[in-house]
Amino acid sequence: MRKTEEFVDLIKSTFDLAKQDIKHLRSKHPIMVNALDVHTKARKLGGTSEVYDGAFLTICAQYEFTVRDLIETFAGNLSSKIPIFQNLPDIIRSYYPKGCATLLLHIDQEKYNHLTQQDVLSSLASCVNCSTGSPYHFVVDAFSNHERNLNAGVINEIYSQRLGMKDIWKRIARQTALADYLGSKDKNTVEKIAKEKLDGAIKHRNNIIHRGRSFSHTGESEVRNTAQYFSALMDSLAIVMDKYEQSLDAGMSNQSR
Repeated sequence: MRKTEEFVDLIKSTFDLAKQDIKHLRSKHPIMVNALDVHTKARKLGGTSEVYDGAFLTICAQYEFTVRDLIETFAGNLSSKIPIFQNLPDIIRSYYPKGCATLLLHIDQEKYNHLTQQDVLSSLASCVNCSTGSPYHFVVDAFSNHERNLNAGVINEIYSQRLGMKDIWKRIARQTALADYLGSKDKNTVEKIAKEKLDGAIKHRNNIIHRGRSFSHTGESEVRNTAQYFSALMDSLAIVMDKYEQSLDAGMSNQSR
């Protein structure tokens, strides 16, 4: 997200350069030649905000990639903490075969090129025949796979129905990073605004892709603010997931005593 903000700064600086009258500059120095070239091309663009539409789509993609990575890292760590499949939370155990079934139905899609049917079936078999010395192994895509945009409702559904994390938005709203960004210490307010901002960002993303005649292009501040929001949201979600993982680990330690 921070790289996107730097890119936005670069775009703004380029458009600011285009506003300057540099006809009197005649230097042949390579730096000046390049500056004149940038100046000419930026003026042809005319400060169009279509450039910011692309940046907005990029940060939305980064958001979805980060959610996927957090889920897959969490799922991948489970077997080292809870090596016996039957000791996992009920929701994780009940969802995993369903997630694998979905993968098998769509295994020919390009995004699953790294997987085979045998990978999925072998993983399911490992859940039946596992031990402390030979734990199960998850195909983590079963947990992260989704066909819908990751709006607030879908995030809640994935975390509650696949990972057993109830009230995910209430947990997120308690994190300092998001509360500080949104400027409120009231947890209910933070939760409400956070979900509204996410749904608004996803809606705008879809409008960029499926734009109508009355579509309004993205502005510089909208890209910057959304990038900052996603950074705070992902930092908070990472902390929440880490705490959840630690709680599962602690629960297993208590059971073994």
